[in-house]
Amino acid sequence: MATKKITDLTELTTAASGDVLPIVDIDLDITKKIQISNFPISTATQMALDNKQDNLVSGTNIKTINSTSLLGSGDISISVNTGILQTVGGVPIDSTLRQVEDQSGNLSPLYLSTSGVNALGSGIVSTQLGANANASGTASTSLGFNSDATASLSIGIGRSSLASGSNSISIGAYSNATQTDSIAMGNTAQAIHTESVAIGKNATTTAANQLAIGSSTENLGTITSESVTSDATWTVNINGTDYKILLKA
Repeated sequence: MATKKITDLTELTTAASGDVLPIVDIDLDITKKIQISNFPISTATQMALDNKQDNLVSGTNIKTINSTSLLGSGDISISVNTGILQTVGGVPIDSTLRQVEDQSGNLSPLYLSTSGVNALGSGIVSTQLGANANASGTASTSLGFNSDATASLSIGIGRSSLASGSNSISIGAYSNATQTDSIAMGNTAQAIHTESVAIGKNATTTAANQLAIGSSTENLGTITSESVTSDATWTVNINGTDYKILLKA
C-alpha cells in the first residue's frame, strides 16, 4: 500500500468495537494494533462512569406526582390547596350543612356550613364532639372524650360522662345520670334514681325524687348544730308547694 498521510485516509465516521487503531508498544518499540473496545480509559473517566446515574424509570427510581411521571418535557400542573375546605363530592361550603369527607371519600361525622358546625352522632338529630364521644340517643348531645348520651334527649358532658336515662343530664368527669329525668353534676356524681339530682364530687342519690348534695367523703360546705333565731327566710317551691326555709346571716 502506498504511503499516505493520515489526513489523506478515508474518514470513518462511526467506529465499531472491532475496529482497530495503530499503537506503539514502547517496551518493544514495535507498532501494533488495538481494538477500540480494548482501548484503555483514564482513571478519571472510569470514576465518572462508575458514579453516573442510572437511566431514570418513572415509578421505579424516580417518584411520580399524583401518578404523573416527572420524565419528559414541559410543566406538570399541580393544584394548590388554598385552605378552603370542601365537603362530599368536592362541593364548596355554603349556608347548607354538609358532611365532610377526606380525599379517599371516607366520611367523617363532622358537618360544616358557613353558619355553623355540627358533629352528628349515630342517634337521630344528635350531636357529638370529642374522641370516642357517643350520642346514640335521639336528639342527644355528647361532649368530651368517651362521653356517652345513649337515651333520647340526654346530655353527657365531660370525660367518660354517662347520660343513659331519658331527659337525663350528666356533667363532669365520670358522672352518671342513669334514670329518667335524673341530673348529675360534678366529678363522679351519681344520679341513679328517677327524677333525682346529685350535685358535687361523689354525690350519690339513694332514692327517687331526691336531691343529694356532696358526700361523706367530699363535703359540700360545713354543717354544724346550734340554736339560732332566724332573721330571714328563703322561699323554695318543693313538689309544687312553697316552703320557707329559715336563714340566719
